[in-house]
Amino acid sequence: MQAVNSPSKILLAERSPATIFRMSMFLAIFRTWIRLRAHSVDFLEEVACGRLFVPSNLKIWSALLLLSFLTSCSSTSNSRKAQEDAVLRLQSGTRFFQNQQYAAALRELLEAQRLDPRNPTIQNNLALTYFVRERFDLALKHINRAIEIQPQYSEALNNRARIHIERGDYALAVADAKRVLDDLTYPAPVKAWNNIALAHFRKGDFREARTATESALRVDRQNCYAQTLHGRCQLEMNDLQAAAQTLDNALAACAENQDEEASYFAGLVHYKLGKNALAVDRLENVVRKYPQGEYAQRAKSLLEIVK
Repeated sequence: MQAVNSPSKILLAERSPATIFRMSMFLAIFRTWIRLRAHSVDFLEEVACGRLFVPSNLKIWSALLLLSFLTSCSSTSNSRKAQEDAVLRLQSGTRFFQNQQYAAALRELLEAQRLDPRNPTIQNNLALTYFVRERFDLALKHINRAIEIQPQYSEALNNRARIHIERGDYALAVADAKRVLDDLTYPAPVKAWNNIALAHFRKGDFREARTATESALRVDRQNCYAQTLHGRCQLEMNDLQAAAQTLDNALAACAENQDEEASYFAGLVHYKLGKNALAVDRLENVVRKYPQGEYAQRAKSLLEIVK
């Protein structure tokens, strides 16, 4: 007896003639459906009108085949609609976030996540929203999910570095920020350098922090945050003259509503240098513009001493 080498021949050899006939007809129907679809012809209409012959005992196979394809198409359509709705929710949540309406932002982003749980941008923005609400555990959970979905998501990696800093995981923060710097397509490497600098600063390694801020400033000389942190490093290292100049430069670099930190530390440095008029000017700027800010009370206390 001749050997049957082909896998398809083996399958056919093990079945009865009737089974082989049904399988052949099924394959023929499938190929016909593909051809008709290529010419935009309705398969069901062809069968119903008698233009396409299908043996009666195989019509059930045809129906099941078509049903599976129709179900697949319906599922794909529903999935696409959910993704489109998720994008709208994401856009809405992002606008609320930018306007500092964090509760509304969270509601929209959670609904976006329900609609499309595998969208990395939704996970990233959820992490940012939890971060500003100081829920660092939930922020880390969502940022990890974003990176799990899209491992080379540099913006999410940089955001995770910032979350690690708040959790005191400085080595992890530096590692994530360095991964961002390895991505030469990332448009804002100054942010990664700032995270490296902040991690070292929080750890008390002011020399390494200063080196990182110098790298940040080589990327963007007018970066407010890099200027401010660079000046604070100089202050911690007791280089007061350099710190005063750097922090005053930061006041010029920072936007109108972002100079609270630079103003306070500029005032502190000028006070240490004995330049009380300049110190009062910088400290009063903090009290006047940021009465509920992070440095307002400290500025008031220092003003009482300077005056």
